[in-house]
Amino acid sequence: MNLVGKIFIVLILLMSLTFMGFAVAVYATHQSWLEAINNPTTGYKAKLELATTKRNQLEAQLAELKERTDAERTARVAKLGTLETERTELRRELDGQLNENAKLVQQAREAVATMDTTQQTLAAMRTEVDGLRTNIRKSQTERDEKFKDFIKLTDEFNQAQGELKRLKSQNAVLADQIAHNRTIANRLGVNLEIAAEDHVVKADGIIEAASKDGLVEISLGSDDGLKIGTLLNVKRGARYIGRIEVVQTAPEKSVARILKEFRKGPIERNDVVTTPID
Repeated sequence: MNLVGKIFIVLILLMSLTFMGFAVAVYATHQSWLEAINNPTTGYKAKLELATTKRNQLEAQLAELKERTDAERTARVAKLGTLETERTELRRELDGQLNENAKLVQQAREAVATMDTTQQTLAAMRTEVDGLRTNIRKSQTERDEKFKDFIKLTDEFNQAQGELKRLKSQNAVLADQIAHNRTIANRLGVNLEIAAEDHVVKADGIIEAASKDGLVEISLGSDDGLKIGTLLNVKRGARYIGRIEVVQTAPEKSVARILKEFRKGPIERNDVVTTPID
């Protein structure tokens, strides 16, 4: 026997041992399938019935859950409808509130604009009132001054009236005396007719006071030959200033009116007056 034959023999022996090991293992794991199926505790049939029972229970639970889920879905849909209705109402209310808010904002803006205009008008009115108050104070001051001047002129007028009455009385007495003297002169054959110009007395005086209403007071009077209507020149040094007309006389002073058409400048106190003027 050669080497090859020996090798084949060894291989056959090894394979026989291997198959025997497989056979022992299969036998060790071998069981009765009928017993495995019909075993009331661990058999597949018992397990199948138990699984079927569990499946039926699970299907019942599933049906109950489905029914409950459908009920909950229906309730949820109804709730969603209610919520949607409420949302729509709330949206409508929100839109209304937004519109009302926009109106209030517009009204507030208009109120602010009106307030600004009112404040500007009030400031202008305050300025105007302040100006009017200033003018009133000024007018009151001028009125007081005019009133004082009026009182002074009234006093002077009353004095002039008294002086005029005295002069008229004196004139009446003098007229009686002249008439009496003229009668006596006629009896005696004396001529008393004398030209008026032979008794004209030329005199110079000054402006003692000047008022804003165009009247001046001068230092010449009826004793100097002045009478109402007498015209006088007014000078300042050698400069001709204007012309005045006597409107009221007293023995030592007179009141004259400034003739605007002859005025060459402002007539002031201490200006010189010359009388008479043709």
